[in-house]
Amino acid sequence: WTEFLAATLQLGQPCAAETGLDTLPVAPGYAPVPHTFHDTATTGNCTNYAQGGARVTDPHGPGNAYYFNPADPTTASDALGALTVPVQQQIQKYLDDHQQTFSSDQLVTVFAGGNDIFVNVGGVNAGLETPTQAVGAMTLAGAQLAGYVNTMILAKGATHVAVVTLPDVSLTPYAIGAGPAAQALVKQM
Repeated sequence: WTEFLAATLQLGQPCAAETGLDTLPVAPGYAPVPHTFHDTATTGNCTNYAQGGARVTDPHGPGNAYYFNPADPTTASDALGALTVPVQQQIQKYLDDHQQTFSSDQLVTVFAGGNDIFVNVGGVNAGLETPTQAVGAMTLAGAQLAGYVNTMILAKGATHVAVVTLPDVSLTPYAIGAGPAAQALVKQM
């Protein structure tokens, strides 16, 4: 998404601020590698802190090694060790790398929450939480995200911030395929 946005704005492609995988018994040797702002090994500025699978605050997003069960090797296909550094930590890492500030000419983009839906629906399906708890977790994630935007982005100098709201995830193939009860839960979340 960030690469598409950069191309649409006719900007250079941002490189990832971190690449690699969490260490897993099934895929050793792909440890996370941080990239600096002006990484000479890449073609652009390493300002893309986004990570597929990341959640707002919880480090255990879809594909994270946390979900790998050594007693059941078939879980490896669902938990390949994806980096899912939470959005809160992504913002903090950016601040740590850039003198605790954003500049007034930057466009800061924030797009989060979808992975929180997937994990919470999975928790309901596995009997680990109730639908009410899942909805509460999403309410909390939304409030936390709003707080991070206010205290970690706007309060640190950003003047151009695009917070992308989630589409209606209940209309996606994921929710429709999960059946009417799960689809209703996703809609409520």
